[in-house]
Amino acid sequence: MGISPLWLVIVALITWSLGEGYYPGEVYGIAPIASYALGLASALLLFASILAHEFGHALVARRRGVEIEEIDLWLLPLDGGRVARALQWRRSGDERSATDTAAGLGRAFGYLLIGAGFLFWFSGALGGLWFAVIGFFLVTAANAGRVRRQALETLVGISLGEAMSHPAVTIASGTTLEAAYPYFARHRYTAFPVTRPTGRPLGLMTLEQVKRVPRSSWPTTIVDDIVERDTDLVVNEREDIAPLLDHAAFQRVGRAAVLDQSAKTIGLISIQISNARSLPSIVIKGQEALTASRLTPEPSAA
Repeated sequence: MGISPLWLVIVALITWSLGEGYYPGEVYGIAPIASYALGLASALLLFASILAHEFGHALVARRRGVEIEEIDLWLLPLDGGRVARALQWRRSGDERSATDTAAGLGRAFGYLLIGAGFLFWFSGALGGLWFAVIGFFLVTAANAGRVRRQALETLVGISLGEAMSHPAVTIASGTTLEAAYPYFARHRYTAFPVTRPTGRPLGLMTLEQVKRVPRSSWPTTIVDDIVERDTDLVVNEREDIAPLLDHAAFQRVGRAAVLDQSAKTIGLISIQISNARSLPSIVIKGQEALTASRLTPEPSAA
Protein backbone atom coordinates (compact mmCIF):
# COMPACT_ATOMS: atom_id res chain seq x y z
CA MET A 1 0.00 0.00 0.00
CA GLY A 2 1.30 3.44 -0.95
CA ILE A 3 0.39 6.64 0.86
CA SER A 4 1.08 10.07 -0.60
CA PRO A 5 3.30 12.20 1.68
CA LEU A 6 0.70 14.94 1.25
CA TRP A 7 -1.49 12.97 3.62
CA LEU A 8 0.59 14.43 6.44
CA VAL A 9 -0.32 17.92 5.22
CA ILE A 10 -3.99 16.97 4.98
CA VAL A 11 -4.02 15.44 8.47
CA ALA A 12 -2.36 18.56 9.86
CA LEU A 13 -4.86 20.88 8.12
CA ILE A 14 -7.87 18.88 9.30
CA THR A 15 -6.51 18.74 12.83
CA TRP A 16 -5.85 22.49 12.84
CA SER A 17 -9.21 23.40 11.24
CA LEU A 18 -11.25 21.34 13.68
CA GLY A 19 -9.12 22.06 16.74
CA GLU A 20 -8.92 25.81 16.12
CA GLY A 21 -12.43 26.53 14.93
CA TYR A 22 -14.98 23.74 14.96
CA TYR A 23 -14.69 22.05 18.36
CA PRO A 24 -14.19 25.29 20.38
CA GLY A 25 -17.40 26.60 18.81
CA GLU A 26 -19.35 23.40 19.40
CA VAL A 27 -18.07 22.41 22.87
CA TYR A 28 -18.20 25.33 25.32
CA GLY A 29 -15.13 25.67 27.51
CA ILE A 30 -13.18 22.85 25.87
CA ALA A 31 -9.45 22.97 26.59
CA PRO A 32 -7.19 23.67 23.58
CA ILE A 33 -5.33 20.38 23.98
CA ALA A 34 -8.62 18.46 24.05
CA SER A 35 -9.88 20.39 21.04
CA TYR A 36 -6.80 19.56 18.97
CA ALA A 37 -6.86 15.96 20.18
CA LEU A 38 -10.41 15.63 18.87
CA GLY A 39 -9.31 17.26 15.62
CA LEU A 40 -6.50 14.71 15.22
CA ALA A 41 -8.84 11.84 16.09
CA SER A 42 -11.31 13.06 13.45
CA ALA A 43 -8.54 13.25 10.83
CA LEU A 44 -7.39 9.72 11.64
CA LEU A 45 -10.96 8.41 11.49
CA LEU A 46 -11.35 10.00 8.06
CA PHE A 47 -8.12 8.30 7.00
CA ALA A 48 -9.35 4.96 8.37
CA SER A 49 -12.71 5.24 6.57
CA ILE A 50 -11.01 5.98 3.22
CA LEU A 51 -8.60 3.09 3.80
CA ALA A 52 -11.49 0.72 4.52
CA HIS A 53 -13.28 1.98 1.41
CA GLU A 54 -10.26 1.30 -0.79
CA PHE A 55 -9.69 -2.13 0.73
CA GLY A 56 -13.32 -2.87 -0.15
CA HIS A 57 -12.61 -2.00 -3.78
CA ALA A 58 -9.52 -4.22 -3.75
CA LEU A 59 -11.40 -7.18 -2.25
CA VAL A 60 -14.20 -6.94 -4.82
CA ALA A 61 -11.63 -6.62 -7.63
CA ARG A 62 -9.77 -9.71 -6.40
CA ARG A 63 -13.02 -11.68 -6.23
CA ARG A 64 -13.71 -10.72 -9.84
CA GLY A 65 -10.29 -11.84 -10.99
CA VAL A 66 -8.70 -8.39 -11.30
CA GLU A 67 -5.08 -8.36 -10.17
CA ILE A 68 -4.34 -5.72 -7.51
CA GLU A 69 -0.67 -5.04 -6.85
CA GLU A 70 -1.02 -2.07 -4.48
CA ILE A 71 -3.32 0.66 -3.21
CA ASP A 72 -2.23 4.29 -3.51
CA LEU A 73 -4.08 6.61 -1.16
CA TRP A 74 -4.94 10.14 -2.24
CA LEU A 75 -7.68 12.31 -0.81
CA LEU A 76 -9.77 14.11 -3.41
CA PRO A 77 -11.34 12.43 -6.45
CA LEU A 78 -10.82 15.45 -8.69
CA ASP A 79 -11.51 15.23 -12.41
CA GLY A 80 -8.37 17.06 -13.56
CA GLY A 81 -9.88 17.88 -16.96
CA ARG A 82 -10.93 14.36 -17.98
CA VAL A 83 -14.43 15.43 -19.03
CA ALA A 84 -12.96 18.32 -21.05
CA ARG A 85 -10.52 15.86 -22.63
CA ALA A 86 -13.34 13.53 -23.68
CA LEU A 87 -15.34 16.38 -25.22
CA GLN A 88 -12.31 17.80 -27.03
CA TRP A 89 -11.30 14.35 -28.29
CA ARG A 90 -14.81 13.75 -29.61
CA ARG A 91 -14.82 17.12 -31.36
CA SER A 92 -11.35 17.00 -32.90
CA GLY A 93 -10.64 13.29 -33.15
CA ASP A 94 -7.09 13.97 -31.93
CA GLU A 95 -6.43 12.25 -28.60
CA ARG A 96 -3.01 13.83 -28.08
CA SER A 97 -4.26 17.36 -28.67
CA ALA A 98 -7.31 16.75 -26.47
CA THR A 99 -5.13 15.42 -23.64
CA ASP A 100 -2.78 18.41 -23.80
CA THR A 101 -5.65 20.91 -23.96
CA ALA A 102 -7.51 19.35 -21.02
CA ALA A 103 -4.33 19.09 -18.97
CA GLY A 104 -3.61 22.77 -19.65
CA LEU A 105 -7.11 23.81 -18.56
CA GLY A 106 -6.92 21.67 -15.43
CA ARG A 107 -3.54 23.09 -14.46
CA ALA A 108 -4.66 26.67 -15.10
CA PHE A 109 -7.74 26.27 -12.90
CA GLY A 110 -5.67 24.53 -10.24
CA TYR A 111 -3.08 27.31 -10.14
CA LEU A 112 -5.92 29.84 -9.94
CA LEU A 113 -7.25 28.07 -6.85
CA ILE A 114 -3.77 27.95 -5.33
CA GLY A 115 -3.28 31.68 -5.89
CA ALA A 116 -6.72 32.52 -4.52
CA GLY A 117 -6.14 30.31 -1.49
CA PHE A 118 -2.90 32.02 -0.53
CA LEU A 119 -4.47 35.43 -1.17
CA PHE A 120 -7.30 34.61 1.24
CA TRP A 121 -4.79 33.26 3.74
CA PHE A 122 -2.64 36.37 3.68
CA SER A 123 -5.84 38.43 4.05
CA GLY A 124 -6.59 36.67 7.33
CA ALA A 125 -8.94 33.95 6.11
CA LEU A 126 -6.99 30.92 7.28
CA GLY A 127 -9.45 28.59 5.59
CA GLY A 128 -8.04 29.81 2.29
CA LEU A 129 -5.37 27.15 2.66
CA TRP A 130 -7.99 24.60 1.68
CA PHE A 131 -8.37 26.32 -1.71
CA ALA A 132 -4.62 26.01 -2.18
CA VAL A 133 -4.67 22.30 -1.27
CA ILE A 134 -7.59 21.59 -3.62
CA GLY A 135 -5.80 23.51 -6.37
CA PHE A 136 -2.68 21.43 -5.86
CA PHE A 137 -4.60 18.16 -6.16
CA LEU A 138 -6.33 19.48 -9.28
CA VAL A 139 -2.97 20.31 -10.88
CA THR A 140 -1.74 16.81 -9.97
CA ALA A 141 -4.80 15.17 -11.51
CA ALA A 142 -4.45 17.29 -14.65
CA ASN A 143 -0.83 16.24 -15.06
CA ALA A 144 -1.73 12.57 -14.69
CA GLY A 145 -3.40 12.41 -18.12
CA ARG A 146 -0.41 14.00 -19.83
CA VAL A 147 2.02 11.70 -18.03
CA ARG A 148 -0.01 8.66 -19.07
CA ARG A 149 0.02 9.77 -22.72
CA GLN A 150 3.77 10.30 -22.60
CA ALA A 151 4.22 6.86 -21.04
CA LEU A 152 2.18 5.25 -23.82
CA GLU A 153 4.23 7.13 -26.42
CA THR A 154 7.36 5.71 -24.81
CA LEU A 155 5.98 2.22 -25.51
CA VAL A 156 5.56 2.90 -29.24
CA GLY A 157 7.51 0.32 -31.21
CA ILE A 158 7.77 -2.16 -28.32
CA SER A 159 6.22 -5.50 -29.17
CA LEU A 160 4.41 -7.80 -26.78
CA GLY A 161 7.01 -10.45 -27.53
CA GLU A 162 9.73 -8.22 -26.10
CA ALA A 163 7.84 -7.47 -22.88
CA MET A 164 6.17 -10.80 -22.14
CA SER A 165 7.22 -13.31 -19.51
CA HIS A 166 8.03 -16.70 -21.00
CA PRO A 167 7.60 -19.55 -21.22
CA ALA A 168 3.93 -19.28 -20.40
CA VAL A 169 2.47 -21.22 -17.48
CA THR A 170 -0.55 -22.87 -19.11
CA ILE A 171 -3.31 -25.26 -18.13
CA ALA A 172 -4.18 -28.02 -20.56
CA SER A 173 -7.63 -28.22 -22.03
CA GLY A 174 -9.66 -30.96 -20.34
CA THR A 175 -8.12 -30.37 -16.90
CA THR A 176 -10.61 -30.51 -14.03
CA LEU A 177 -11.03 -27.54 -11.73
CA GLU A 178 -9.85 -29.77 -8.87
CA ALA A 179 -6.51 -30.21 -10.65
CA ALA A 180 -6.31 -26.64 -11.95
CA TYR A 181 -6.96 -24.80 -8.69
CA PRO A 182 -3.48 -25.47 -7.17
CA TYR A 183 -1.92 -23.49 -10.04
CA PHE A 184 -3.21 -20.26 -8.50
CA ALA A 185 -1.55 -20.92 -5.14
CA ARG A 186 1.65 -22.28 -6.68
CA HIS A 187 2.28 -19.43 -9.12
CA ARG A 188 0.28 -16.65 -7.40
CA TYR A 189 -1.34 -15.57 -10.67
CA THR A 190 -5.00 -14.63 -11.07
CA ALA A 191 -5.38 -15.99 -14.62
CA PHE A 192 -3.85 -18.71 -16.80
CA PRO A 193 -4.07 -19.50 -20.53
CA VAL A 194 -5.94 -22.71 -21.28
CA THR A 195 -4.37 -24.45 -24.27
CA ARG A 196 -5.34 -27.23 -26.63
CA PRO A 197 -2.95 -30.18 -27.22
CA THR A 198 -1.62 -28.32 -30.26
CA GLY A 199 -0.54 -25.40 -28.05
CA ARG A 200 -3.21 -23.09 -29.43
CA PRO A 201 -5.14 -21.13 -26.79
CA LEU A 202 -8.71 -21.82 -25.88
CA GLY A 203 -8.88 -18.70 -23.71
CA LEU A 204 -7.98 -17.49 -20.23
CA MET A 205 -9.25 -18.93 -16.97
CA THR A 206 -9.45 -16.63 -13.95
CA LEU A 207 -9.54 -17.40 -10.26
CA GLU A 208 -12.93 -15.71 -9.98
CA GLN A 209 -14.40 -18.07 -12.58
CA VAL A 210 -13.19 -21.09 -10.61
CA LYS A 211 -14.64 -19.78 -7.35
CA ARG A 212 -18.04 -19.29 -8.95
CA VAL A 213 -18.33 -23.05 -9.40
CA PRO A 214 -19.46 -24.97 -6.28
CA ARG A 215 -16.53 -26.82 -4.73
CA SER A 216 -18.44 -30.09 -4.94
CA SER A 217 -18.47 -29.76 -8.75
CA TRP A 218 -14.74 -29.21 -9.21
CA PRO A 219 -13.86 -32.89 -9.76
CA THR A 220 -16.35 -33.17 -12.63
CA THR A 221 -16.05 -29.69 -14.20
CA ILE A 222 -13.28 -29.06 -16.72
CA VAL A 223 -11.61 -25.74 -17.44
CA ASP A 224 -13.06 -25.68 -20.96
CA ASP A 225 -16.51 -25.14 -19.45
CA ILE A 226 -15.63 -21.86 -17.72
CA VAL A 227 -12.73 -20.42 -19.76
CA GLU A 228 -13.03 -16.77 -20.80
CA ARG A 229 -12.86 -16.60 -24.58
CA ASP A 230 -12.59 -12.84 -25.08
CA THR A 231 -10.39 -12.33 -28.15
CA ASP A 232 -8.77 -9.25 -26.56
CA LEU A 233 -7.06 -11.59 -24.10
CA VAL A 234 -5.22 -13.46 -26.86
CA VAL A 235 -2.60 -11.34 -28.65
CA ASN A 236 0.18 -11.79 -31.18
CA GLU A 237 3.82 -11.37 -30.17
CA ARG A 238 4.38 -8.79 -32.91
CA GLU A 239 1.65 -6.43 -31.74
CA ASP A 240 2.55 -3.27 -29.82
CA ILE A 241 2.00 -3.04 -26.07
CA ALA A 242 0.27 0.35 -26.05
CA PRO A 243 -3.09 -0.59 -27.68
CA LEU A 244 -3.50 -3.59 -25.38
CA LEU A 245 -3.33 -1.42 -22.25
CA ASP A 246 -6.58 0.31 -23.22
CA HIS A 247 -8.60 -2.88 -23.75
CA ALA A 248 -11.30 -3.24 -21.09
CA ALA A 249 -10.89 -7.02 -20.89
CA PHE A 250 -7.14 -6.71 -20.30
CA GLN A 251 -7.67 -4.08 -17.60
CA ARG A 252 -10.21 -6.35 -15.92
CA VAL A 253 -8.26 -9.62 -16.02
CA GLY A 254 -4.76 -8.16 -15.86
CA ARG A 255 -3.18 -10.74 -18.18
CA ALA A 256 -3.26 -11.88 -21.79
CA ALA A 257 -1.84 -14.88 -23.63
CA VAL A 258 0.86 -14.08 -26.19
CA LEU A 259 0.99 -16.20 -29.36
CA ASP A 260 3.72 -16.76 -31.92
CA GLN A 261 3.15 -16.71 -35.67
CA SER A 262 1.88 -20.30 -35.62
CA ALA A 263 -0.78 -19.31 -33.04
CA LYS A 264 0.86 -21.26 -30.20
CA THR A 265 0.96 -19.82 -26.68
CA ILE A 266 4.55 -18.79 -25.92
CA GLY A 267 4.21 -16.24 -23.13
CA LEU A 268 2.08 -14.13 -20.86
CA ILE A 269 1.81 -10.36 -20.68
CA SER A 270 0.77 -8.75 -17.42
CA ILE A 271 -0.80 -5.34 -16.97
CA GLN A 272 2.28 -4.55 -14.88
CA ILE A 273 4.48 -5.59 -17.85
CA SER A 274 5.89 -8.41 -15.77
CA ASN A 275 9.20 -8.93 -17.55
CA ALA A 276 10.83 -6.03 -15.69
CA ARG A 277 14.36 -7.18 -16.40
CA SER A 278 14.07 -6.25 -20.08
CA LEU A 279 11.95 -3.15 -19.54
CA PRO A 280 14.78 -0.54 -19.51
CA SER A 281 16.15 -1.69 -22.86
CA ILE A 282 12.77 -1.97 -24.56
CA VAL A 283 11.75 1.48 -23.30
CA ILE A 284 14.90 2.92 -24.88
CA LYS A 285 13.96 1.19 -28.10
CA GLY A 286 10.46 2.65 -27.86
CA GLN A 287 11.87 6.16 -27.35
CA GLU A 288 14.09 5.72 -30.40
CA ALA A 289 11.11 4.55 -32.46
CA LEU A 290 9.05 7.52 -31.30
CA THR A 291 11.85 9.96 -32.16
CA ALA A 292 12.30 8.39 -35.58
CA SER A 293 8.57 8.64 -36.30
CA ARG A 294 8.63 12.35 -35.44
CA LEU A 295 11.69 13.00 -37.62
CA THR A 296 10.33 11.14 -40.64
CA PRO A 297 8.91 13.72 -43.08
CA GLU A 298 5.38 13.37 -44.34
CA PRO A 299 5.23 12.23 -47.98
CA SER A 300 4.56 15.14 -50.28
CA ALA A 301 1.49 15.18 -52.43
CA ALA A 302 2.16 14.32 -56.04
